[in-house]
Amino acid sequence: MRADWRDEAGLGSVEFALLFPAILALILLVGHMSEILMAQARVERAARNLADTAALMKTISDTQMADLRAGTGAVIAPTPGTPSVTLTSVGIADGAATVRWSDGDASHQAGETLALDAAALAAYGDIAPANLLVGETRLDFVSRFAAVWNALPFVPAPLSLTTTLTGRATALPALVEGTPPAIVATTRLTAGGAIQ
Repeated sequence: MRADWRDEAGLGSVEFALLFPAILALILLVGHMSEILMAQARVERAARNLADTAALMKTISDTQMADLRAGTGAVIAPTPGTPSVTLTSVGIADGAATVRWSDGDASHQAGETLALDAAALAAYGDIAPANLLVGETRLDFVSRFAAVWNALPFVPAPLSLTTTLTGRATALPALVEGTPPAIVATTRLTAGGAIQ
């Protein structure tokens, strides 16, 4: 009877040794996907916060733009990586969004047509002919779980260490003036005081 117990205990150890790589791989894959999903949520939230905060401003100076960019980066932190932040004002006419001004790491040229999804164009086209703010964020995210996965000797295929995450959000300026009421277009003031 005692010999049977020892045989079963040894069998359990062998089974665990055989299953351990599969369990570890599953934990690493779930961790990898979870950290990417959490980082993507932060990047999208940062884009929404950027557009919504800018929509509360009538003019945006260089100092305010720097504060908007810093605040956007703070929303993305503590996710590792340096975010790219861009704020753009577009006018919508005839189903197209034309850039009025753009500032940030990946600025668009004034007069350029910015590709917005059809739902945004349809939703804002009638009410935002002068101004719609578009917040864009981008992060080259380096996965810690992918680095551990790639270091293991038994993985079937390596995972990509870097994943590019992007977020985009639109907001109408919240300021309304005049009779009849009209949305006030947010204006970007340059360092020289010129209005773009």
